[in-house]
Amino acid sequence: MNGLIERAQNLWLSMERLSGREKIMVLGVVGFVLAFAVSLVVFFVNRNLTVMDSRLETQTGNLNAILEMRSQFKSASVEVDKEQQQIKNNRLNITSAVGSVAGELGVEIKSLTESSVSRDPQRGIATHTVQVSLSRIEMPVLLDLMEKLEKKYELLYVRAFKIRRRYDNKAQVDATVQISTVKALEG
Repeated sequence: MNGLIERAQNLWLSMERLSGREKIMVLGVVGFVLAFAVSLVVFFVNRNLTVMDSRLETQTGNLNAILEMRSQFKSASVEVDKEQQQIKNNRLNITSAVGSVAGELGVEIKSLTESSVSRDPQRGIATHTVQVSLSRIEMPVLLDLMEKLEKKYELLYVRAFKIRRRYDNKAQVDATVQISTVKALEG
């Protein structure tokens, strides 16, 4: 501490030996150096604040995206739970459902056969499929039949259909429609 006081006194004595003009020049240089040092500190602090602000904005955006995804996940999870419950409670008989809608529309079914049952033990579901053959049906009625089946029974799906043109009546077609439903595996 004494060494620092001695240096300050020596510096003061050296300043007193200078002329007025030299004192002004030394004070000007010291002021310039101090101003430059303060400017450098302000510049680096400002640059670091800008970088931190940018990172904060990015992290805020990421957080908002995560919260949005979380919300979407929750709503999707609720939807999946609802569909799993529907599948678990599905006691739909495809043949009677198809017969009921066909009867409402006045459509005559040529044949209705259960074509397959595919099981997926990993997911715990079985897909039941029937094949419906229709003869001499008009296209708007066929489309109405398929649409009403899917709307009336949520777990009933038209998987495929094949249309054959009739040459005796161009307004009518012969059609084969594959209709499926999903049920929970028993056991």
